[in-house]
This record gives sequence, C-alpha cells and structure tokens, in this order.
Amino acid sequence: TEGSPIPVLTVPTAPYEDQRPAGGGGLRRPTGLFEGQRNYLPNFIQSVLSSIDLRDRQGCTMVVGSDGRCFSRTAIEIVVQMAAANGIGRLIIVQNGILSTPAVSCIIRKIKAAGGIILTASHCPGGPGGEFGVKFKVANGGPAPDVVSDKIYQISKTIEEYAICPDLRIDLSRLGRQEFDLENKFKPFRVAKSMKVPVYETPAGWRFFSNLMDSGRCNLCGEESFGTGSDHLREKDGLWAVLVWLSIIAARKQSVEEIVRDHWAKFGRHYYCRFDYEGLDPKTTYYIMRDLEALVTDKSFIGQQFAVGSHVYSVAKTDSFEYVDPVDGTVTKKQGLRIIFSDASRLIFRLSSSSGVRATLRLYAESYERDPSGHDQEPQAVLSPLIAIALKISQIHERTGRRGPTVIT
Repeated sequence: TEGSPIPVLTVPTAPYEDQRPAGGGGLRRPTGLFEGQRNYLPNFIQSVLSSIDLRDRQGCTMVVGSDGRCFSRTAIEIVVQMAAANGIGRLIIVQNGILSTPAVSCIIRKIKAAGGIILTASHCPGGPGGEFGVKFKVANGGPAPDVVSDKIYQISKTIEEYAICPDLRIDLSRLGRQEFDLENKFKPFRVAKSMKVPVYETPAGWRFFSNLMDSGRCNLCGEESFGTGSDHLREKDGLWAVLVWLSIIAARKQSVEEIVRDHWAKFGRHYYCRFDYEGLDPKTTYYIMRDLEALVTDKSFIGQQFAVGSHVYSVAKTDSFEYVDPVDGTVTKKQGLRIIFSDASRLIFRLSSSSGVRATLRLYAESYERDPSGHDQEPQAVLSPLIAIALKISQIHERTGRRGPTVIT
C-alpha cells in the first residue's frame, strides 16, 4: 500500500425492526430490500461484527464467501470495508468471492478463524426479484447459537452508527494477498498478531479459562493480578510460572531485564496500574457504577476530550463489557465499564464483592508506549493523567469519603 492510510468513517444510521436472525444467525430477505433500503445491509453487518467482543475482534481472521447470486459482489465489498473498519486483521476470500457454506465452515476450523460471513439465501431463488441473505458462522465453523443470534438482534434494534472504509477497494478477480493501511481506532494485539495466535479476553475468574482450555483454544492464560498457568490444570500455578521463566532465561541466555527490554523494543510497552477501594458500602458503590454507566454509555460521551496537563485524550469507544463464551455461547454481562481512547489507552471500572456486607471498587488504567525513549518511565507518572480523568468522572473520593485507594498494584 502507498500513500496516506485509508480513513475509517462513522456513519449515522437508524435501526430496522425486522433484522432478527433466523436459526443459525442468518437473515434472508428480498434482494430489493437489501439493495433499496438505506443502510439495510450495513446495519446487519455492523450488528454481526459488534456481537464479537472488541478484544476478540481486533486483529482476528474471518472468512467471507458467497454463492454468487445477484448483489453478491456489492455486498462483499461492503462486508470487507466494514470488517476492516471494525478492526478485523485478515479476511480470507476466494477468487470472485464464491465459496460454499460447507467450505466456509471447513476453512474457519482449519485456520482457527474467529468466524465467517456467507452471503447466501440457501435454496431460495436469487436475482433482482428473488432472495438475498447473510449468514454468520462462529469460531467452531457452525451456525451462530441462539444466544449470539439474540445478541445480534438486540444490537440491530438500537444501532445508531456503523464503521466503514468506503475508499478501500479489493480486486476479487485477482489471486494473492492484498494489504491495506487503515486509520484504525484500535490497535491489534501487537504479540498475538506476530505469532499468529488468537487472544481471548475473559471476565475475571479462572472458570472462564476452563472452557477455552478444554476445547483446545488456548494453553496459556493469565490474570491482571499476575497469576499465570497452563492447561495442565485449571488454576494458577506459581511453581509452573517460575519454571517457565527459568526455561526462557536458559534458552535465551539473557537476564530477565534484557528479555523484557527486547520485548518492549519489538512490541512496545504497556503501562498498567490498578487502584482498589476496599470495604465500601455496597449501596454507595452500586450508585457510583449506575451513574458511571449512564454517563459513559451515552452517545454524547463518544468523542469527548479530556485535557490533563499536556495530554489530551479523546474517547473513541465505551461499553459495559460482556463475554460470549466461544465454546458454549454463554453470555456473562456487566463485567466492567470500559473507556477506550483514540490512542488505545483505556480505563476500566469494575465492582467486586469482597464480602457479604462490604464491596470493592477497582479502577484500572492502561497506556501503550511504542517509542523506546518512553520505556523507562514510572507507571504511575505515565498513568496519572488517566487516573485524574477517572477520578473526575466517577467522583469516587467525594462519594465514598476516601482520600485514596486501599491498595495500588
């Protein structure tokens, strides 16, 4: 690719009430509806992409195919433009975009893709007066389970905008790799992308790792509290972690500091800290989280800028994190409020019940630094502007009477 990065646009839209997927995550309607109704296809594609958690979506691989019926080429172009704008790192598309449903399923499983989109109305006749459809395949290559279809439908009923790269053009007739440089808001997971392995972001708790390990999707897992383990058991294992580090040191013939600095030089450094406010009144923490959710999930919060000293942070995305288990489709909701800024920095607020009568409110701050000259800073100095923003919008100190956190990690 040459020249400036392709811009990512956010296009306002309005929901349609008739986009409930049929069994298996598919939407089948008259071709004229997809062609003639404004944003009808983009709305559904955005709902499908938004049903995949942000962390699973960024930098992942998906498969796209069609049965070649009327409107397929135009639809494939829209899917590609929207997938790129939503952070999908790689799309597998065969020449001319024609790929059967079983073939899509086979490729998803063979390359361990995050899923696939098939443009087909199955046995229904195509053509301008016929039918057109969109099917969503999940990571196991099968149809979307009901919980995923329900999530797609709920998103489609409240959608207000979609992301697209209208200037991105692919040549479906040409074999080979086609690469594009995008002005994407979110960065792929700078390490996983290099090693070509998937990343799964789960809620807190090792019970969420178990399904992934039992299904063969991962064999290394870790918590933000630094507990790590592998698939030889279903808990953190400190002795295993020590042995892994000793093995790495022996193989690399470097000190821990040298290994870490080499890692930073190649992938950049993530600065991170966590503030724990322990022993709080549960009623107070409930209202803090309720008011925060109302604030950060309001559409007007997107694009807001916060200036702290010489730093200016612009809000790119917010959500109340929910996890859809890729193995059994179980949905776990309200796992933290996330604010993601345009430079990939982020804040997270999460409520944790520490006992039957008291509660713990956790505040997380994370910032990415690619420039090696910025790799030797103190984490709290780097993150202090983000912490200031978090305290300002949450009013934690004012509403709890605390002067600071109980624990800082």
